[in-house]
Amino acid sequence: MVVVHGDKEIEYLMKRIHFHSRKGAESPDLAAKCTIDAVKSGAFLVTTNLLGFMLSTLGRGFTPADSWMRVIIEAIMCIPFRILSLLGDTMVMSLIKQQHLQSHREHV
Repeated sequence: MVVVHGDKEIEYLMKRIHFHSRKGAESPDLAAKCTIDAVKSGAFLVTTNLLGFMLSTLGRGFTPADSWMRVIIEAIMCIPFRILSLLGDTMVMSLIKQQHLQSHREHV
């Protein structure tokens, strides 16, 4: 079990693992506009950036696609996205372990 000490460590891990950046995050207004436009057009899954598209492609399951073009794009991209997720998992686990060891040494 990894114990996180403070907001700085959480922010560091979020930036490294989830590619989280407060500067690069969409504004609530943009996210709301994209969501409203997508709902009006009948979309089931709404994404506003590339990471969201990757997650929707990998996690679509039985949710119907919006168009045949999206089905074709997702079918083509599913394998590369899955490979990237497996490689990313290894990187994430080693990063968490390194950060935990460093944090543990500082608090002992």
